[in-house]
Formats: sequence, structure tokens, C-alpha cells
Amino acid sequence: MRAGELDQSVTLLELERGQATTTGYPLEEYVARVTIRAQVVPNGGSERWAQVTRDYAATHRFHIRYRGDIDETWRLRWREEEFAIRAILPGGRRLREFIDLIAVASGAENPRT
Repeated sequence: MRAGELDQSVTLLELERGQATTTGYPLEEYVARVTIRAQVVPNGGSERWAQVTRDYAATHRFHIRYRGDIDETWRLRWREEEFAIRAILPGGRRLREFIDLIAVASGAENPRT
């Protein structure tokens, strides 16, 4: 890895499960655990127009230094958008140096508002 390639700031979000104290309902929310540096590479994307809403899904590869605590239930926040991790792949010739996180962002927006 050459200097300067990990040029983007990415926040790792971990799913935290608990119970509401007043209602007793189970709670699930993503909590920011750490901010790291990453190289972000878009893998592709697709846009689909359905009546007045646009559904957008894009796949990105986040190349980061090795962390053993990440799994597929975590999410990433990059440029104020959240990405769900779909796969964790080895990211270099040497094991435990870098990993690639394949993540998908999806959302819907109404272009008329």
C-alpha cells in the first residue's frame, strides 16, 4: 500500500441490541464504534425508476487495514450515507494486513419533493 491511498474517512457502525426500559420492546440501533481511513472504489450501480420514486443501489469496495472484529452485521458511514456490509474479503498478498469490505448503499428519494 502506497502512502496516501487510504484517503477517505469512514465510520464503522456496530449493531447494538437491547430493550427499551419503559415499553420492554427489543431495540436495534447502529452505534458508531470507530472512524478509520479507507480507499473507496465504486464497483457498480443500478438505478431504477418506478412511477415517481427512484430506487438507487450502489456497490462499493472499502479497502481498509485489517480488523478482526468486523462482521456482516456492521455498517459503514461514508459521506453521510450508510452502507450495509455484504462481504469481507482478504485485501492483499499478506494475510491480516488489509481487508476489502464489499458494501451496498440503498435508499429511495422522491424527485418531486
